[in-house]
Amino acid sequence: MLSFFRRRRARTIVEHVRSSLMAGLTALSGPDRAAVMAIANALIDVAAERWGAAVANRPMTLDPDLASDIVVALSESHERVFEERLQPISNRGMEDVAFAQSMRQLRAYEVVIATLGAAAADKSSGSVVGDAWKLLWLARDNAAQGAEELRRFSKFADADPVPRSKKLRRRAELADLVRLSTTLPAFFRKKPTKRKAS
Repeated sequence: MLSFFRRRRARTIVEHVRSSLMAGLTALSGPDRAAVMAIANALIDVAAERWGAAVANRPMTLDPDLASDIVVALSESHERVFEERLQPISNRGMEDVAFAQSMRQLRAYEVVIATLGAAAADKSSGSVVGDAWKLLWLARDNAAQGAEELRRFSKFADADPVPRSKKLRRRAELADLVRLSTTLPAFFRKKPTKRKAS
């Protein structure tokens, strides 16, 4: 019975996020979209550490109840960023370091929620998810500038610019941020095909 309510809540969250995902991403500049990709990749790494490697490698194979739990947890983090970081400074714009970082974090959470939500609640969200990641991927030429923006926030706030996973082990440096901004998650990368021996 509880799993029904969890799945229904996750479905509602995913539908809400999916409805505005592309508009939110297209409103960002290329460097900001590259920064969002870095944050989203780091979020996926952290989620995989907490809930298992399938989050990063095969999210569509996740048990729907587990995927629902992940979506709800990420949604709560998204809500905290909105209420605690963005709302108090909502009169500022993207030129403000703290506002810009909060907006990038929100968009990254939305991408990851929609991605994992496809496994939890709604397989039809896959096309929106693919379009969102494609838009982020197309911003990879702006990765150096996006990484600089993330580093600028890190210096300003004396905080990690992206969630810290075991892969990073330390505050992300410029090279880490560029890598995260130019790498698709494992579930999008082509698997190498084995050649038959002749």
